[in-house]
Amino acid sequence: MKHIGIELEERKVKQRLVTCNERTGSRVLDLSRLNLVKVPSDVGSLRSLRTLSLRSNKLEVLPSQLWRDLPDLEKLDLSLNRISSVPPEIFSLEKINRLVLSGNRLTFLPDEIGRATSMIELFIDHNNLHELPTSISELGSLRVLSVAFNRISEIPSSFKQLRDLNIVDLEGNKISFAPEEIKRLHNIHQLRNSKQKRKELISRALKIRTAKSIQCQRELEARAVAEADARDKDA
Repeated sequence: MKHIGIELEERKVKQRLVTCNERTGSRVLDLSRLNLVKVPSDVGSLRSLRTLSLRSNKLEVLPSQLWRDLPDLEKLDLSLNRISSVPPEIFSLEKINRLVLSGNRLTFLPDEIGRATSMIELFIDHNNLHELPTSISELGSLRVLSVAFNRISEIPSSFKQLRDLNIVDLEGNKISFAPEEIKRLHNIHQLRNSKQKRKELISRALKIRTAKSIQCQRELEARAVAEADARDKDA
């Protein structure tokens, strides 16, 4: 049965690779929700790839060499996997401008994150991060930053150098210190969202999260229930 499942997943990967080649000119590849435990080696042959989604799989380890083979990659979605560390090579991608790492098992980010100077949107919410590297302050093009639902207690003062930043989500942390510029952005973001949801939230204190953060939490909860059911069946 397990062998049949693996064959089915391999067929789906091949089908999506064909779609990538025929419909998008090898520029957009969606490998989400395939129960992948590793990134298919064929991905490295798509030198023109711009967008790659590996969302909602079972990835624990990311290859290092792969990212050297994808020089044009701009958008990368690795959310809802089991990744505990990010290869520094990802941050050497010269064109990467959107990186989604939500809903993984990250406990740290490498200092090399500061190399990704084209980064515009960075989502690292719903992980186990205790701190953020000061090198993030080198991402001069960053406009959107979500660090919601981690274990962060302090935002480095160097973050005030992120002058293009206009959306920050700090929800679900225990932050004792953050530069005033970052606090102000976070409060503005809460205010924007509270206006949209005022009717449904009028009777309780506002705790606003981005739509992506809410979706991520729901999928994490669904995954936890499914894994618990699987364990009960095995028992």
